[in-house]
Amino acid sequence: MPAQPRIAFSSFPSSSDLQYGVWERVNSRILGDSSTKRVASSSTGVTHHALTAPALATAVLAKPVLPKPVLAKPVLPKPVLSDRLPGAAPRGVWQLLAANNRELGRSARAYPSFREALSHVAEIREAAAQLALRVDRHQHLGTWFWIAEYGDEPVITSARFFGSAAEAAKTATGAVLAIALAAVDELPRSRPARRCQGDPARENSDTAPW
Repeated sequence: MPAQPRIAFSSFPSSSDLQYGVWERVNSRILGDSSTKRVASSSTGVTHHALTAPALATAVLAKPVLPKPVLAKPVLPKPVLSDRLPGAAPRGVWQLLAANNRELGRSARAYPSFREALSHVAEIREAAAQLALRVDRHQHLGTWFWIAEYGDEPVITSARFFGSAAEAAKTATGAVLAIALAAVDELPRSRPARRCQGDPARENSDTAPW
C-alpha cells in the first residue's frame, strides 16, 4: 500500500512543557501577527491574500489584495483556546504530515482532550473544500506564512515561515489537498511523563484528557 499523508497527535502534560512551548511560540507568531494585520493592513501596506481552496491551483499572487470569499456559516465546534486552559492541565495538538513525514501544517489551537481533537479534525476534513487560505507577510520578520480558516476561525497554520508568498501558497495548497486524503492516527504521541502503565484513564482515549 503506498504511503499517504497522515494526521498525528501529540500531547503534553502542561503549558510549561518545553516542546509545547516551541509549538506555542510559532503559533503565537503566526496568529498574533495575522490578527494585527487584519486591522492594520489598509494603513500599513502589508500584503494580504485570501484564496479559496478550489482556486489555489491556478491562483496567481500578483495583486496586493484579493477579496475574501463569503463562506457558509461555520459549523465547526470551537476548541478551547490554549491560553484558556489551566496551566496544570494536559493539552494536545495535531500535525499534518506528508508521506515522507515532512510537516505540512499544524492545528491552530491546543485541545483539552484527545476526543475533542479527533472530532475537530473530522470536521475540518469534511469542510476541506470550503477552507479559505490566507497568505500573509510577517510584519517584523519579513517572511511569509499561511493560515487556513473556516468562516473567520483559524483551523490550520503553516508549520514554518517562507521566503516568498508563492512558496507559502504552494505549501498551503498541498496541505489542503493532503488533509482530505490523510490517515488519522488512532492514538496520540504522549510525552514520557504522561505515560502511566496500567492506568485505566490512560488506556481509554475516549475518556482520558490526553
